[in-house]
Parts: sequence; structure tokens; C-alpha cells
Amino acid sequence: LEAIIAASSILTILAIVAGTCIFYAKLARLQRERLADSLQRAEKIAQTLEAQKQREKELYAVIGHELRTPAAALKMLLNKEGLDEALDREKLFSSLTDQLLGVIDTLKSVAQPDPVKSASFRPVLMADLLTDQILALRPLADQHGMTMLGKLETIEGVNIMTHPQLLQQIVSNLLKNAIMHSGGSEVSVMASIDLITKEELSIEIIIEDDGMGVDPTKLEKLFLPFHRGDSKASGTGLGLSVSKSIAHQLGGDLSFKERSAGGSRFILAFTAQTIDAAATKKKESESNASLQGLDILLVEDNQTIQLLTKHLLEEAGARVELAGNGEEALEKIKENKVDLVLSDIFMPEMNGYQFVRLLREQNKSTPIIGLTAAVIGEETRLMLDAGADAVLSKPVDIAQLHALVKRLGQPDVPELQTQG
Repeated sequence: LEAIIAASSILTILAIVAGTCIFYAKLARLQRERLADSLQRAEKIAQTLEAQKQREKELYAVIGHELRTPAAALKMLLNKEGLDEALDREKLFSSLTDQLLGVIDTLKSVAQPDPVKSASFRPVLMADLLTDQILALRPLADQHGMTMLGKLETIEGVNIMTHPQLLQQIVSNLLKNAIMHSGGSEVSVMASIDLITKEELSIEIIIEDDGMGVDPTKLEKLFLPFHRGDSKASGTGLGLSVSKSIAHQLGGDLSFKERSAGGSRFILAFTAQTIDAAATKKKESESNASLQGLDILLVEDNQTIQLLTKHLLEEAGARVELAGNGEEALEKIKENKVDLVLSDIFMPEMNGYQFVRLLREQNKSTPIIGLTAAVIGEETRLMLDAGADAVLSKPVDIAQLHALVKRLGQPDVPELQTQG
């Protein structure tokens, strides 16, 4: 009996030990699984941080890549020595500043590659847009000993609906690459169109050079970020990558073909709606859009922007009251008749979000349009959430402002008039 009891006790102890071992084995396995999960999560976080770091690197690279050339061209234009006096300096300055502003669209395409909104499209004369890019970059071509040719007879008078800044950015990137990296002596810009339907065109813009071309073994990586081929010139290797991304946003594509005579040929292919002559004439009149009869409160803390915008609005016929921040603007509204409020977002004392929110809390139904220099981030959404009716990018475009005010139902704004 004692032997049986002893054996039973031993078995019990062994069962307890076995159970304990199984418990701790399961616990150890669970801990290993949790550790493995933690390591996987940590690895994913590290990959995310690395991707963010790479994105920031791309953004800073784009800034340097895109700003340097138009800024250098502007500096060259300021120096009259050695420049043809027959050059239309005003047109060149306008084209180059448009190009600089277009960099912001490029930055957004890298940081937030959202589809381009159709509201950003407007009528564009294709030949004029391409000619402007040729003129803007001719000083750079001269500096590198290259001849620039525009073969645009087939698209003279062709008007399309497109996003002009993004289209300019692609053409500018391709021209700069040809000038700085091809090692050739000539770069040409050509275009062709085919009718798809009565209102839709298939378009190809071709930019080719007589340089060294592209090594066939490197074609696979040609459009990848930071791939620079065999070029010895300075650059980031982002121009083609960004251009292809923008082409996709426009609903098209960018491709490369070798030239039989040597050199490179880049083809931007996309479709666009064609615009009739009446729409073109209306677009031409927009530069004289009138804001006659409007009392506008402009809320802006930067004095230079404040004075320039005030002058622009007054030229269009508006009466303008100024405020340097939201607090001052609230007082001005109490004292003055206001038909429209244009408000900056980032201001001291009281920013645009706070100002708009307080104004709406006071049951003021005055139309409010936010103004921002930022297209990357949530500024537009936050301004609309605060109660603004719309948001426009700086600098103010009078034609866009006129069209927007009409849509907001401001009865005192006259229809577009062609003055003189």
C-alpha cells in the first residue's frame, strides 16, 4: 500500500512538473510569437521611416533641381549685356515666373500624388505654351552651346483643355535634360495631333536631341528616381521620374525612343478636349475680368503681398479694405460694408482658421475665399472646414477670382468684358 501511495505521489509530482513544463513551454512560445510580431512591427516602422526619409530627400532634391534653372535664367535676363534687345523681356519674365510657380505643383506631385482635378484645367494654346518654354530656356541652351528649334506648324491655333503648369513642367524638365545632359548640339520640340472624336484629340509632344543617347543596358531604370545615366553634369536624377508621374496624372504617358541618327527622343502622349474659337475668345477676355462694384476686405499680414494684391484688385475695379490679421479683420467688418472677404491662412494674433470660424459663429454669410501659398498639406481642407467658401492659391489670379465670385452668387459682379 505504501508503495502504491508513494508511486501515486511520484506520478502526481511528475504530472505537476509536466504540466508546469507544458505551461512554461506555451508561455515561452507565446512570448517568442509576441517578440516576432514586435520585431515585424518594428521592421515595418523602420521601413516606413526610411520611405519617409527617402520622400523628404526627393522633395529637397526637386526643390534644388527645379528652382535653379529658372532662377538662373531670371538672373541672366536682369543682366542686359550680351542679350538680344529684340527679346520680349516681359514675356520671358512672365514665363519664367510661371515656371517657378509650377515647381509647387511638382512638389505636390512628389509629396501627394493625387489625381489632377478637372477644375485645374483651362484652355491653352499649345503652340504658345511650347514656344514660351523654348524662349524661357534659350539662355540656358546658349550657355551650353545648343541650338533650340520649335517645329510647331501642325498645332498652330490648336486649343486644348489641360493643366498648363503641369504640362509646362514636363516640357521644361525634358528640355533641361536635353540641354544639360545629352552632350548634343541641337534640341527640337515638335507636336502632332489626331482627332479621336469631334471634341477630343490625341496629342504627342516630342522632344529630341542629337546627343549621345541612352545606354540600352540602362533603359530599364531610365524613369526611376535618382537614376542619372552617363551624364557628368550636375543634377538629381529626378526630372524624368517626376515628368512621368505628372504625365500619368494628366492621363497620359511619357516614353523614350532612340533616334536612328543618334540621340534621344522623348514622347509625351495624352488626350485632351479641344476648344472652339468662341471659348478661346472668352478666355482671352478673362485677363480683363472686372470686379467693379465689389467692396473687398483683404486679410493679409505680409505687407508686400498685401499692397500688390490690393493694387491688383483695385485695377479690376474693386474697393479694398486691408487688415493684417483675423482680430483686425473682425473689427473692420463691424465698421465697413463688405461684399467679399479674401483671407490669408497663416497670420499672427489670429490665423485664418480662427478668423473664419468666429466670423461664421457671428452668423455672417459674407462670401469668404481663403488664400494660401501652400498646396502641400491640409490647409485647404482645414480652411473649408472652418467655414470658407473656397480657397485659391497665391498669387491671386483675377480671372479665377472673378469666375469663383460669380459661382458664389455675388450679384454685383459684372459679366466678363473685353476692355479696349
